[in-house]
Amino acid sequence: MNQANFSITLCVDQAPEAVFSAINDVRSWWTGSIEGPSDVLGGEFSYRYKQLHFSKQRVTELVPGRKVEWTVIDSALQFAQRKDEWTGTKLVFDIAQQGNQTEIRFTHVGLVPEFDCYGACSRGWTQVIQELETFITSRGNAAPKARETIGRGSESSAKAVANVTQGTLLATVEIAAPPERVFRALTSEEIVSWWGSADTYRTTRWTGDVRVGGAWRADYQPREGKPFSVQSELLALDPPRSLVQTWRYVNADWDPIDSVTTISWCFEPTETGTRVVVRHEGFGDAHASCENHAAGWERVLGWLCEHFR
Repeated sequence: MNQANFSITLCVDQAPEAVFSAINDVRSWWTGSIEGPSDVLGGEFSYRYKQLHFSKQRVTELVPGRKVEWTVIDSALQFAQRKDEWTGTKLVFDIAQQGNQTEIRFTHVGLVPEFDCYGACSRGWTQVIQELETFITSRGNAAPKARETIGRGSESSAKAVANVTQGTLLATVEIAAPPERVFRALTSEEIVSWWGSADTYRTTRWTGDVRVGGAWRADYQPREGKPFSVQSELLALDPPRSLVQTWRYVNADWDPIDSVTTISWCFEPTETGTRVVVRHEGFGDAHASCENHAAGWERVLGWLCEHFR
């Protein structure tokens, strides 16, 4: 598959057969109005979310315990310039046994960065796949395995999914504050007051020139070990909606990655505040680092969530 296609990979403790069954129970995890059969080869079902999204899918492949594929035969995306961008694309769930776990690789074949809806749809799919994961682990044949979290953000709604094959991760959290307020907490010295915890590390200093091309730097003191820093350049800025920055560690012996990665922040207004979505990419073959950063972003977004409680 084209590596530009949007894709997410996750692992669960449930057996492949249980995962296959859960995916086919679409109404239980894809929030919205669904009509028609989704678990029959050749069946067609529609999905509608408020007045924003409509799509009609045909089930084009069903391999028990291995694969589910839907082809989008009609679509109307009210938030996109080209309303039918989904038409002709495919939604593919590849299922595979990996040791004692089952790997689920979701790919939206045809959803590429050139699409007008790519940003909104990739964030939407991140949330939907997280809901699928929750549904699978709550009904499957094994107890959910919680990702280890450290610090005061461990009980927040923060969630991250790592796609190690593409060297990318996505993380999200719901914040009880407006986007303007959340954006300011990330782009000012206020960051020192919330980014960190006593049992991990503390942010000791932050400096930033908040403009495109400006520098962003933070210094950290871990509970054990020597201080380290992050140096960053702001690549794109649209306050308070989005921020894109490079990310490079200095004196961080605990992480093997030595290349510059990229972080994209999106701040979406919700009825209760802000949905923060973080996309961190550029890990390459550093699979362990990608997974560790997913856990790390859950902590960071958890701290941010706690900051506004």
